Amino acid sequence: MTRFGQLRLLFNEDGGGDGGGGGGTPPPPPTPPAPGSILQTGGGGTETWYGTLPDEFKVNPYVTQSKDLAGFVKSAIDTKSMVGANTIRLPGEKATPEERSEFYNKLGRPSDHTGYKPTVAPVEGVVDSAVNEQMTKKFHELGLTSQQGQAILDEYYGVLNGGFTAHNDNLVTQREQAMTTLKGEWGQNYDANVKTAQLAVRELGGQELFEVLEGAGLADNPQIIKFLHNAGTKLLDDAAIGGGNNQFAGSIEGASAEIGRLKTDPEFMRVWGDAQAPGHKEAVDKWLALHRTAFPGKSED
Repeated sequence: MTRFGQLRLLFNEDGGGDGGGGGGTPPPPPTPPAPGSILQTGGGGTETWYGTLPDEFKVNPYVTQSKDLAGFVKSAIDTKSMVGANTIRLPGEKATPEERSEFYNKLGRPSDHTGYKPTVAPVEGVVDSAVNEQMTKKFHELGLTSQQGQAILDEYYGVLNGGFTAHNDNLVTQREQAMTTLKGEWGQNYDANVKTAQLAVRELGGQELFEVLEGAGLADNPQIIKFLHNAGTKLLDDAAIGGGNNQFAGSIEGASAEIGRLKTDPEFMRVWGDAQAPGHKEAVDKWLALHRTAFPGKSED
């Protein structure tokens, strides 16, 4: 028997051949691997755990990213457990205003613009209430959370407060410098001259004028103070010689301030005390008029 004949006998133990002859029953086909077995393939001959799944599932990223069947099952269970939980779905490009509003509310937006509560309080008068309301309404429109709005307001108020403090410090420095300058120039007349300037402000414009000067940073300007002092002196002079008729010049406070100033004016006192000096009569008349106003019911020698 030839070599091939011997192989045929080993293949078909009953002696049967490919073309019959022996009449024996062919061997059963091999049993396929169980579904999910690592022997299944996902295409291209690569063995995967999802090889027996329909083609549409074989390319699904949720399937392919799992290393094995146990990992896929765990991922599916975790996903299922999130259904109905407190999840937030991002609104799409075509989302309605109502859908976007609901999304902002879930993120933590307050119910209205008054819900934005900063921890840094603005210095009184630094932030206008209308500006604050406009800002917080825009926060609410943009969907900012309470924490985000608070952080922005805290930063904003902090910057403003810092600028306000620096501005106040600068004003204090300017005021001190102005006082030093005027004291050096006016010497012992400083207090009386400043009072005359203050009275001039009261007569010429009152509180409104003072606020204008204060707002413009001129209330402590040495040149402005000297101008007001000169104006106040002129008012007092007019009243003393009968050329003026105003509350300032005729007030006890105003007359007293001018008397104090004149006492420290060497030239006036020289003319007032020298009967031969030009202007002596006018100086005496002024002195008496001021004393009648400052000290009603008393006479001045």
